[in-house]
Amino acid sequence: VALAPTDRGDLSEYVDLIEEIGRSYGYEHLPDASIGGGMQGPEDNPDWIYQQLIRESLVGQGFTEVLTPSLGDPQKLALTWPLTRGPESGEPAFIELVNPPSPRARCMRSDLAAGLLDVVARHLNHGAPSTRIFEIGRVFHAAQGGDEGAPEENTQIAFAISGVEDPGTWEGERSYDFHDAKGYAEALLERLGVDRVSLESYPSPAWKSGEFAELRASAPVGWVGCFEPKRAHTWKLERAVFLFIATLAGGRKASRPTGRFTAFSRFPGVKRDLAFFIPDAVPHAEIVGRMRKAAGKLLQSVRLFDVYRGRGVPEGEKSLAYSLLFSDPERTLQESEVESLQE
Repeated sequence: VALAPTDRGDLSEYVDLIEEIGRSYGYEHLPDASIGGGMQGPEDNPDWIYQQLIRESLVGQGFTEVLTPSLGDPQKLALTWPLTRGPESGEPAFIELVNPPSPRARCMRSDLAAGLLDVVARHLNHGAPSTRIFEIGRVFHAAQGGDEGAPEENTQIAFAISGVEDPGTWEGERSYDFHDAKGYAEALLERLGVDRVSLESYPSPAWKSGEFAELRASAPVGWVGCFEPKRAHTWKLERAVFLFIATLAGGRKASRPTGRFTAFSRFPGVKRDLAFFIPDAVPHAEIVGRMRKAAGKLLQSVRLFDVYRGRGVPEGEKSLAYSLLFSDPERTLQESEVESLQE
């Protein structure tokens, strides 16, 4: 046992003694040796990194993150059950607790929508003109086949918007609509590296007819639309509430593995504006898909800048105006080439 002299208060631990021996012996006489095992930092968690990217995107769009309970009211959960399951969802199958804290919190949540609707109702009923909230959290489903055992868990991303879009604008109040929700969802997916998102019909009694869609890319991504107003009355909501729901696994599957850089073209692009009548039943995504298929790689961007229904438009149709940008990174396009593509 080695005891440090009383006048050496700096020798308090064994490492101090080792350092003192090295100093006395001479550091220059000690052999070089690598540290066994090397320095290792914490391992990257891809799910956590992906969730942080989602938070950054939604907070940047003006959303506030909320945390809602994992236990919910089975009556409310039954109303949101078909949101992500379609008309063939069947009867709700929740995971019930044997000893719940209260009758209204006896089921594990099967989606994030019910909790977000609780928060939206609390905000609006306390006088808030509008609300934009999101949550990233676990949802729970009974084991497949009804077998006893641990429930299935997955992570969902969801946001809700309701109320006045911008209460302070000089143009007057405008309530949130489906296009606002779709725009927020598309901006989020673009930030996550999900390309060529299309909107497809998705029949479900929990969405308002004509104001909902399933978002698809290389794989199903999520759902966006207006929550069915009659169901919303359970939360005492008079204003329309627009929801976006997606699974973390679906988003990651559809995302690009790495960022993609496209060099700026040294050659000028050619811009063309087109307007034509389209039957109301034809969705915007189908038109864009056909344009891109016909023009190929020369069509760099498609932007819808006007939708008109009214005088001069045949009944059952709508007038859509698009701005198209054609460009080739290797050369200047000829006028005849653009005209042939336009036709």
